[in-house]
Amino acid sequence: MNRVVQWGMICMLCFLAKYGWTQQNDTLQIKELVGQLFDGMRSSDTSLMAACFHDECSMFTAMQRGDQRKLFASDVEGFLKSVGAEHKEIYDERLGEYAIYVDGLLATMAVKYYFFLDDQFSHCGTNFFSFFKTSEGWKIYNIADTRYKDTCEIPENTW
Repeated sequence: MNRVVQWGMICMLCFLAKYGWTQQNDTLQIKELVGQLFDGMRSSDTSLMAACFHDECSMFTAMQRGDQRKLFASDVEGFLKSVGAEHKEIYDERLGEYAIYVDGLLATMAVKYYFFLDDQFSHCGTNFFSFFKTSEGWKIYNIADTRYKDTCEIPENTW
């Protein structure tokens, strides 16, 4: 009986170690993908950015002005076109605290952001990403974000 219990515990530990490693690896890959997206944005490299998106990606922005609440839809093509258009400023979206949840082929990430044009602060909010794990790796299939100007406290440590 002791050997059966020992083998059972060893098998359970191996399963938990593998599952934990997979979750940790997925989380790291997702964080790197989001980093790649914003590195591409800073350098206006739309090819680098486009590689982050699933073909069916959707984008939304939620904003409130006074009592007016609006949800604006946009698309990846328009987003890439605006980043790739000639502009003098660096589009610098700095990221703060985040949470990632992975469940099989799907994952979500909520991450605080602070948007700057060069070193001039513009606005802040939270990006909500949804990911799908393709055969090539994780891809963003939805982004929704909030935008604020007045309630932003920029942390010292961003990434």
